[in-house]
Amino acid sequence: MSESSGNFLFWIQVTHFVPKLGFILTTLFGSLLLLLNYLGAQKYFGSYKYLISAFTILGMVFSAVEILVYPNVHNYKAGFPFFSFQESFGLTSSWSRNIPLAGYTFFHSATMSLLSVHFIYRYWAVFDTNKLNYFQGIRSLVWFGYCTFFGFQYALGTYFFLARDEIADEYFREDVLLRYNANITELPAMSIVAYDPVDGSIRWFNLMGVINISAIVNFQYAIMIYCGWTMHSKMEDKIKHFSETLRKHHKQFFKTLVIQITTPTIILFIPITIIMILPIMNLDISLPTGVFLCSFTLYPATDSMTVMYVVSEYKNTAKRIHKVFGNGIKEIQVSRISSTINPASTAPSSGGGGFSSSSSSSGSSGSSEEHGHHHGHRPPHRPPHRPPPPPRKQCDEGWMRFERPNGLIWCIYLGYSGVTNGYFSQDQAQSACQSLGATLTGFQNDNERMTVAREALTKITNQGIMVAGLWLGATNLPGCRSPSCGPFSTFQWTDGHTTGFEGFKWGVGEPDNNNWPGGTACIQQFIISPNFVAGPNDYASWKAAFNNGDLDKYTCQAPAYPYTRYYACGKVGAQRTA
Repeated sequence: MSESSGNFLFWIQVTHFVPKLGFILTTLFGSLLLLLNYLGAQKYFGSYKYLISAFTILGMVFSAVEILVYPNVHNYKAGFPFFSFQESFGLTSSWSRNIPLAGYTFFHSATMSLLSVHFIYRYWAVFDTNKLNYFQGIRSLVWFGYCTFFGFQYALGTYFFLARDEIADEYFREDVLLRYNANITELPAMSIVAYDPVDGSIRWFNLMGVINISAIVNFQYAIMIYCGWTMHSKMEDKIKHFSETLRKHHKQFFKTLVIQITTPTIILFIPITIIMILPIMNLDISLPTGVFLCSFTLYPATDSMTVMYVVSEYKNTAKRIHKVFGNGIKEIQVSRISSTINPASTAPSSGGGGFSSSSSSSGSSGSSEEHGHHHGHRPPHRPPHRPPPPPRKQCDEGWMRFERPNGLIWCIYLGYSGVTNGYFSQDQAQSACQSLGATLTGFQNDNERMTVAREALTKITNQGIMVAGLWLGATNLPGCRSPSCGPFSTFQWTDGHTTGFEGFKWGVGEPDNNNWPGGTACIQQFIISPNFVAGPNDYASWKAAFNNGDLDKYTCQAPAYPYTRYYACGKVGAQRTA
């Protein structure tokens, strides 16, 4: 397999060209993705929007670091040097000139780690929405720490375990000189030599570098495989009761994840595994494997393109932007045309004051005749320009639209947790709403309350279920948890837009005086069939206590009764041009 003659300088040109191409494409498509995000493409993605933007920015940084360092790898027999032909940032001393190479491995590992976090988020969004709390507020810093930890583990492990010594310099000296016309001792370089060239003993310190890198790479890859395979095998059953819009989003993001795992498998995980294993196999080879390493620079660009192509909201946002710009250009063109047209007008000639009556008549006749045959050219009649229709608030497909008395357009989404054993808390419901860019809703009036109740009753009836609990966004007022403070003074809505108490309609004896477990009390809406018959996990007393749509003061925790759990999310309608 080895080449007995010839150099690999051509491959050095390739390993310099590919990072430049990756940087240009990543900057171009990454900037476009961030622009579409800013203009509204990701407003329905909840906390996931921050992950998308974070990965895009990290990918741009990683591609920039690559063209600053230009790392390279060359597999030779029982080892490989990891080197660069330039001393970055003016670092020239023996201990500092390898820092840029180690820094490159930091961003390499952090990018892989953040990619695996994408899979964790999508997995939890389908199977355990309560854990999405770790992607909100200060808790989200755990993922910054996660990526940073593996970045430093990779970088420090590479810097120390791959430190060159005299044995490594001598081992690679001749081949590096032959293949690259360079002296290994004069380059920023680290290396692995798996076996001592003299006695064949294992060089464990170097092998620890192989183990460290392999452990990090395979750990991240295992997360992606587990989450991806679980979603592939179980997601369809899990989301079958979701709304059409939410099902579409989950399926689109799953397609994105499939590409996100397929591409790095080909251009990262397989090549880096080969690079790590070859020294252990101690084959008689000399390969410019740096061309495999640099190909990962293309991944952030392909990831941005994949997200924009697969997720329809990006295409829809692009179409809206195109429409706005198109209408703006037409407005400018119409305005310019109108300003260049000056309507001509001709005034009739008046006769002199000393004409006789006959002359006056003749003059008048002549004047009339002149007007009959010499009209000035007038522009064609143009209808007045109609201004564009005013923007109106709209709700997404699958959301119920309500116009509140104050003019606010409020959108409500009825969600099914998929839980039929009660283990779906109010906090989990809130996380599910936040993943949709919304929050648990309150009811402004009876119309909202009963519209949601009727829709929910239809859904549970289609499921063959007779009763369910539906989480709402409310919490008890101070001092009113136990005992309660009456039907209109015990709770307040928490969605930030619902006010008053016209949406409260309680079941018999509610809000009760129970001191429910947890820090606060919550409200659930009873969804109950008029033909309700208590099942094994139900209470027969519910039939007399609650009509469909009635509210119930309850614990915020799980397990919760009734066991079948729904939730209602709310958000302000999006402003769009009709």
